[in-house]
Amino acid sequence: MENIKKRTIDEIRQVKDTVYTPPLSYDGVKKENVKIDPTHVEELIKNFPNDYDLGHELRTYYLKLCSNL
Repeated sequence: MENIKKRTIDEIRQVKDTVYTPPLSYDGVKKENVKIDPTHVEELIKNFPNDYDLGHELRTYYLKLCSNL
């Protein structure tokens, strides 16, 4: 029978058998490509005083800009 090396728990945890690859959706949009209109953002702030609603509208606006690239 072969001699099996006894490993500590730290040695077992350090096994790197997988490598993280980001999803393809992250490759398409880069932050420097999106042009946000500050006047439109000011209008959104005036129209939506609730932070929750404002965040929803800002995300919708951002996704709309990203889809037009």
